[in-house]
Amino acid sequence: MWSNGLAGTRAEAAYHEIRDRILRCELRPGMILTEARVVADFGTTRALARTALGVLASEGFVHPMPRVGYIVDSPTLMDIDEIFDFREVLERALAARAAQRITPAEAQALRSIHAVFSPDDPDSYRQALDASKRFHLEVARIAGNRRMGAMLASLLDEMTRVLHMGLMLDLDPNSIQSQQAALVDALAAGDGERAAALVSEEITRARRQVQSALERAFQAGGDIPVPQVPSPLPPGARQSRRP
Repeated sequence: MWSNGLAGTRAEAAYHEIRDRILRCELRPGMILTEARVVADFGTTRALARTALGVLASEGFVHPMPRVGYIVDSPTLMDIDEIFDFREVLERALAARAAQRITPAEAQALRSIHAVFSPDDPDSYRQALDASKRFHLEVARIAGNRRMGAMLASLLDEMTRVLHMGLMLDLDPNSIQSQQAALVDALAAGDGERAAALVSEEITRARRQVQSALERAFQAGGDIPVPQVPSPLPPGARQSRRP
């Protein structure tokens, strides 16, 4: 990504910070980012700010708006559905491969990845999502296919943002931990077929929860939920939503 000599520069630091804020929904879908704001926030030059925003645009996190700046992307219903479809195909394959390669030490390390979650504590919710992501990426690492692992990391980032938008605030941590424990048991036993089936069950359950949250939002007369996390707009910029 930063093979043009920008690795380690303020442009890369700005890129990572903006990307993380988008994933955590601290920068909400529909918000406007400007080069001037990136320069002010990160002490970089306008040229490097433009580069960072350009990389984010190439990844689909923001979209350029002539004479305005960049608008933070808003996932569509199709985006969400495609994420679930791709995750199931990819993670089934990774689980089956991991079952043939996992060591006892790796199985134990997987069992140690969890986070305490309280519905009333946003920080613990973020920690639970981060722990779940680490678990799935570790399974991918054990599977031993770097390209598939990189694809999964990108998908999980997209899913993290969807979940931060409030589509699964009824997340059940005990259910997630029991699902992951069962998956580790299947992996440790070398049962790739069972591991793949458990992955499908977990993703299907998550899809149903998200669909249920969307249905509630639509019944209330709304659209895809947009989190109301305070985050100031650049001076003179207006807030907008993609049609």
